[in-house]
Amino acid sequence: MALEGKARAIRRRLVRPGAAVAIMAIVALGATAAPASAAGTVEGRWRSTRQQGRDSALFLTLDLLPGGAAELYNATVEDDQGFLEAGTWRLQGSVITVLVFEPGQPPSPNELVLEQRGDNLVPMKWNPDFYGNSPPAVFVRQPQGEPTP
Repeated sequence: MALEGKARAIRRRLVRPGAAVAIMAIVALGATAAPASAAGTVEGRWRSTRQQGRDSALFLTLDLLPGGAAELYNATVEDDQGFLEAGTWRLQGSVITVLVFEPGQPPSPNELVLEQRGDNLVPMKWNPDFYGNSPPAVFVRQPQGEPTP
């Protein structure tokens, strides 16, 4: 299967039954409101695809939701089930800090610090335990109304 076709298949399988309940619990426990100025600028869906060798890629879908909630879907070509992390985001100037956790796993925060540059979010700081020494690829804003992966 071509890499892009594999990405679409992964996105369709990422959300598992019961994940929404876990997400809501995490958001209810830890959500902090994003500033009002964030609403029209960074809220929405962002995607990133980082090639990892000839036949591998890391696919990330980041949803920055109203009220400071965040969802991050992670998948690779090798792991076609992927997994969902949920947590919070905050905006300071053009810098967005995202802190997410994988539901049902021991607490291990995945923090991403991104800088907004137009319709892109550029990784400035990331957890090498999750992404290695290379940053995730630039996140690109997705059109409104795009279906959940």
